[in-house]
Amino acid sequence: MEMYVRPDQHDIETASRKLFAMALPNGWQERLDVGGDYGIDDHVEIFNDGKSTGLLLLFQRKGFDETPPTEDVTEIVFDLSVKTLRYAELFSPPVLLALVPVQAASACFYYVWLQEYIRTRLDLENPTWRQNTATVRLRVPTKNRMPGDEGQLTHFAGAPMRDREWAVSARVAHELEYAVEARDLPRVRGLIDDLYRLHSIFGNPSWGWSVWARTQVLDTASAAVDALLRGPPFSHEDLGASGRPNARTRGYESNSFDEHEVATFLLEGVLTLLPGQVGALVATYYNHGLAAYSRESHGDTSY
Repeated sequence: MEMYVRPDQHDIETASRKLFAMALPNGWQERLDVGGDYGIDDHVEIFNDGKSTGLLLLFQRKGFDETPPTEDVTEIVFDLSVKTLRYAELFSPPVLLALVPVQAASACFYYVWLQEYIRTRLDLENPTWRQNTATVRLRVPTKNRMPGDEGQLTHFAGAPMRDREWAVSARVAHELEYAVEARDLPRVRGLIDDLYRLHSIFGNPSWGWSVWARTQVLDTASAAVDALLRGPPFSHEDLGASGRPNARTRGYESNSFDEHEVATFLLEGVLTLLPGQVGALVATYYNHGLAAYSRESHGDTSY
């Protein structure tokens, strides 16, 4: 009697789904997409100490039965369908390709953020990839491995919130131009506070770029506007906190400035630069060529 035979690929996919779920943190909620194979296999909602963060990741999961990569292998070459890549571009939440080695000694998967890979690598290295009739070759960094990369995946999941906050920061930069030009210091103070409230881009202590932007742009402008609101005499500390060189190097020897007009000019100069600095932060963040160059120059191939 002829019996049904289960294809090997079905076994691989079943195993990959189980191993994928096991490689996620216990507190993260994985929901299998049962609506059909449209390029998204899993929805993963990130929880922190049992509380929802509102952060979501979408996964296209692929199991493979080959021997898992050894430590000296830096990339996994994988051919993904053009259809899946173009589908991923439609989403705001990050869509990740997860490669699950079903022969691994313990549950793990390798991943790549598809939208970011497209923007900062594929569109630059292979700009005609959308014209391919079947697949596009991707290179998945083996250092992008779970478990162990929960922080990076959480950062990826925050991309939609960062996009919304960048839109707010662009609006604030526009309003700052008028407030600074009018010397409306209380308004400038309030707009800087609005920027501080954009926590996903200026308040993430685990993201080096966020720490730099906060300390080098917001903190210096904040110190300058506070000093100007307080008024002269201004101390060396006032100028130092606002990012200006120590005034002693400019020939001022007293602890406070009789030449308060010069100090005022220096502090106001910090605020004059602020709208352009915030605008430049937005522009450079979305400069995909610059992002690719920065990653390459720092040996960073994660996405």
